[in-house]
Amino acid sequence: MTYLILMLACQPKSPVEGPLASIPQVPAPQASWYSIQEDVPKDFLVSQVVRDLPWSEALSGAAAEVALKVEGRPIRLQDAKWAAIRAGYPYPVEKIIVGDVDVDVFPKDLQGLLKQSSATQMGVVRVRKGTVDRWVVLLSTKGSLTTGFPREIREAEEIQIEGVGSYRMLTPSGEIEQGSLPFKEQMTERGEWWLEIPSSTSSVSIPLYVGNGTPVHPLFVTEDVGLVIDDPEVLEDDAFILLEDMRERKGLVSVFDDNQLLTSFAEQALKERLEGTWNHDANIALLEKVGFVGGPVYQVICEGESVYACLDNVSWTLDGRQALLDSGIRSIGMAIHVQTNGVVMVINLSAI
Repeated sequence: MTYLILMLACQPKSPVEGPLASIPQVPAPQASWYSIQEDVPKDFLVSQVVRDLPWSEALSGAAAEVALKVEGRPIRLQDAKWAAIRAGYPYPVEKIIVGDVDVDVFPKDLQGLLKQSSATQMGVVRVRKGTVDRWVVLLSTKGSLTTGFPREIREAEEIQIEGVGSYRMLTPSGEIEQGSLPFKEQMTERGEWWLEIPSSTSSVSIPLYVGNGTPVHPLFVTEDVGLVIDDPEVLEDDAFILLEDMRERKGLVSVFDDNQLLTSFAEQALKERLEGTWNHDANIALLEKVGFVGGPVYQVICEGESVYACLDNVSWTLDGRQALLDSGIRSIGMAIHVQTNGVVMVINLSAI
């Protein structure tokens, strides 16, 4: 998954004339359904920019959310990913384009970029920011879903998810169901379900909420912790702070970061990962062999441009979600390697 912010220069072109051009109109930033359909923007200028392009109203709602809410810092990919969930868009956000132009000026350079893009769905909005129009674009790729479906579901309601391929579903109690699409089930267990549909084009990995609304924030949130990697000595502390904050917000028991045995096995797994010999099942068997039995034990690996991005990335996988949110976890050990483009992290979690 790539991430791009492109600042478009204010262009000395003539404003588009007429009242329609001067009033930015944005889609709703929240929806209780996932939608895969394409539409035509109500904003006159946006409709001209995306003419004959695959504009998604749901993905544009996410673009509107981050355009209006994120202030004082660049928009992060993590902002856009969760905004897409809340706006009802099921596929991963791959790129972000952000640019400011004079009010009502047609962004010809942006239109050229979008026409050259290989994205098969686009979220494009403009919002008024003082004396400029801020344009925010989220780019994505369609996957194997064939219809929309609800994200927020009443208890005991039956839902059907149609598409092509196989699925895995993580239940609120931590069990994993799997099968072939369509998925059809009466949703009787309250809480967060996590759906994963692999695809060669664009995989799905998204939450469903039974009896609850969608959280405002993703699992990991930060203002300044875990964003830089220039001081390797504090990276594990940053990771632990973020993990503890997440578990506290989710009402889970704190974990202990002083399990030396879990840490030593994390260091060994990290070495294997860097050498290309890491085997998840073999490492879990080894942890169980040395005494981590009688409860859940997990080993997860993530990569990212920062500790925060790494943890966020693993939280978007079904297996990572299962490990991070297991209420039985009491101990943790981790190892982190700094590389040129970010970090690689191994996290061991156990009930003892």
